Amino acid sequence: MIPCDLKKLPVFGSLESNFISRIHMAILFGNNGEQALVATKDRMVYGIRSISSRCDHGSIDKSISSPQKIDALCGKHIKTFAKSQSFILALTEEGEVYSWTQTSRDKVLFPNYDTKCYRMKIIHISCGYSFTVVVTDNGEVHSWGSNTNGQLGIGNYIIKDYDKCKITGLSGVVIEKVVCGYAHTLALSSKGCLYVWGSNNHGQLGISIQQTKSIDRTASLREPQKLEVPKMGRVYDIAACWCQDISVAMGEANRIFIWGYCLNKDIEVPTLTPLRCLHDSFAFYKSRINICHLLIVNDEKETNVMGGMEEAFDDPSTSDLIIQVHGKPIHVHKVVLKVRSRYFRTMFQEQWTENSQSVIEHEQFSYDVYKSFLKYLYTNEVDLCQEDVL
Repeated sequence: MIPCDLKKLPVFGSLESNFISRIHMAILFGNNGEQALVATKDRMVYGIRSISSRCDHGSIDKSISSPQKIDALCGKHIKTFAKSQSFILALTEEGEVYSWTQTSRDKVLFPNYDTKCYRMKIIHISCGYSFTVVVTDNGEVHSWGSNTNGQLGIGNYIIKDYDKCKITGLSGVVIEKVVCGYAHTLALSSKGCLYVWGSNNHGQLGISIQQTKSIDRTASLREPQKLEVPKMGRVYDIAACWCQDISVAMGEANRIFIWGYCLNKDIEVPTLTPLRCLHDSFAFYKSRINICHLLIVNDEKETNVMGGMEEAFDDPSTSDLIIQVHGKPIHVHKVVLKVRSRYFRTMFQEQWTENSQSVIEHEQFSYDVYKSFLKYLYTNEVDLCQEDVL
C-alpha cells in the first residue's frame, strides 16, 4: 500500500500528510481496523487509535487519531509486528523480540512494558490467541504461552503457561516461517513442506482420520506433523490469524488453498480457492469480525531504487539468468528475484536444480504475462490489459 492510500483508512484519515509520508510499516487491528502500530522511516514507533467524534445531533462526524510515541522501541529498526489477544510483539532486524501487554487506558492501546530480549537471533515471529511461536536464524522453532490444545508443539496438553521451549519434533527440519491461528500453528520448511499442530476442532490442521490414527477427526495434535497434500504440491507461503481457526497456503502455480472454519462451515481438508492473494482469504472466508493486517509501505528511497532497476530488467549485458517462455528469452538477475519474491527465493537454494541453471524454461503462462510479472519485480508496476492481469 502506498502512502497516499493510507489516508483512506479511518485510523490514518485525520493524521497530517507529513506524518503519513514518514510511515514505513503499520499493523492494523480491531473490529474495524481502528487501531494501529506504526514504525516510521526514521525509526520511531507510535501507537494510534481512531476515536469517532459526534456532531450536535449525535451522528458520527469523523474519526480523530492522535499518535502516541512508544519510547522503548524508538531507535530500533523494526522488521515486523505480531499481535495476540492480550499482548504485542515487535521483531527488530537485529533479531531481538520485544513484548508488552495491552492496556485500555483512555481506550487507547498502549504498552505497559514487559520487555523481553532473547539470546538467540530470531528471524520470524507469530502469535496465536494466547501463545507465541518464533523461528531462529538456524531454522529452529521455539514457543511459549498457553498450551491447552497442544499449540506449543512440545508433546503434551498440560494446562499451564510455558516459558520458552524448543520444539524438538522439528529437529533436523529447517523452518523458514511460522503462522499462528487461534490455537493452532503452521510451519513452512526450506524445502516447501508444511507442518501443523495444535487445535483441530474445525479441521484447521487439514489432517485426515487416517493421518491422525484417531477416530476423532477433531483431535488436537500436541507435536508437529507433516501435512501431505499432493494437489497442493510444494508450498511457497502460509498464513493464519490469531483470532481465526483458518489455515491458508500458497501451493504450486500460486494456487491458494484454505481450510478450517470458513463462513461458519468446517472445511477439513485443504481446498482450492479462486483467490490470487494469500491474505484475501481472511476477507472472503473469515467467520469472526476482526482485523489484523500488516502493511509495508515503500518509502521514497526504495521507490527511487526501484525506478533505477527498470533499466536493468531484460538487459542481457548484466543478466545472470534467462527465463525462456515459449522459446522467447527474458533476461533477469537472480539476486533481484530472490529479494523480491519468496517463490524465487525458495527456488534458488543450493539443493534445487534451478539454482545451477542459466536458463529456465516456462510454459504455464504466455510470454507477455510472464514478462510483465518479472518486470513488476523490478518496477512495482504492471503493464498489462485487464484481461491479462486476471
